[in-house]
Amino acid sequence: MKKNTYSFVIVAGGSGTRLGGIPKQFRLLGNIPVWLWTCKTALKLLGGTLCDIVLVLPPAYLESCEKECKSLRLKIKCVAGGSERALSVKSGLLAAIGDYALIHDAARPFLTSDLILRLINAHGKYDAIVPILPSSDALKIIENDTVTIIDRSKVYRTQTPQLVNKNLLLELLDNNPNIKDEAEAIVASGKLVGYVYGDEMNFKITDDFDWKVAEKLAENSQNKITRVGYGYDIHRLVKGRKLVLAGMDIPFDMGLLGHSDADLITHAVCDALLGAAGLPDIGQLFPASDQQYKDINSIELLKDCINRVTNEGWSIEWIDSVLTTQVPRLGNLIPLMIDNINNIILSELHRNYEPEYPANFFNLKVKSGEEAGSVGRCECMICHAVATLSKFC
Repeated sequence: MKKNTYSFVIVAGGSGTRLGGIPKQFRLLGNIPVWLWTCKTALKLLGGTLCDIVLVLPPAYLESCEKECKSLRLKIKCVAGGSERALSVKSGLLAAIGDYALIHDAARPFLTSDLILRLINAHGKYDAIVPILPSSDALKIIENDTVTIIDRSKVYRTQTPQLVNKNLLLELLDNNPNIKDEAEAIVASGKLVGYVYGDEMNFKITDDFDWKVAEKLAENSQNKITRVGYGYDIHRLVKGRKLVLAGMDIPFDMGLLGHSDADLITHAVCDALLGAAGLPDIGQLFPASDQQYKDINSIELLKDCINRVTNEGWSIEWIDSVLTTQVPRLGNLIPLMIDNINNIILSELHRNYEPEYPANFFNLKVKSGEEAGSVGRCECMICHAVATLSKFC
């Protein structure tokens, strides 16, 4: 007798407008996107209970999520969803290889492998199995300003994942593309639907209150690690070179000598970030022997470093830096340089699905060489930077 096979389909194609901001499934929860919580749970069962995992995404997020899955070495198939939930579910089912599919909302991040196994073990004769929870509140119906009572002992809340016969549901979706709930479609077709009791922790993030609860749960369920990294750079001041600091062209008759644009502030920040994450420094990642980095804009290196750090699961808490130089005078340019680095960091973090970040990550102080040493003789500039990163594990 052929053994049933089971796919896990994560529906993350919604807009999440009720919570506001970027779609909720792409907000960071405990330093990882909401969708990744469910993926990590499902991956524990991949290759045994589950034959594959399919992640259904808004088309605009497909490429970035595919890259993230690849960088994290996650065995997950990413596909584009549709404008309605039913279309996204259908897209996921068409990509799935199992006889049956467990369809789960990405906005329910606290799913356990135990619930997945209970659904599969209860499958038996049913074409669908759903997790349910009794209602703890008294329920009413209001029609024409009249209140009537519902017997709550007969009313249950439905959660996901919902286990369904894949081919049957595909057929039902073809006939009725407006289906809102998988079990509802199976019931309407006259097929049998069974149930198991769900899990109160498996709640759906819908509004701001849910989000605050989820943040607390995520924080309490993980250990937070904080690391500090140190970066340092020095470049000679010479005639005939453009002076670039913190990604800005600085008016001056001398510039810094280097294989790239020699932006030592940005270089020090890069090494501080990489050091805190335990990654190689920029000399190893972008060697001067490689011609593709000749005269490169160091902001591009910073963007690469930010993505390397965040792909390792680290969150940037703060970066502090000190530039030591005798010339030129930079006092009035310091706020502009701070804003420029802050904006670069913020834009890259939003690309990695960060929610509302604080406005500032970066600070810069400029110190005079006090006419002492090589800096004081206007021979060079020196920059030091310290970065603080954190992540939950």
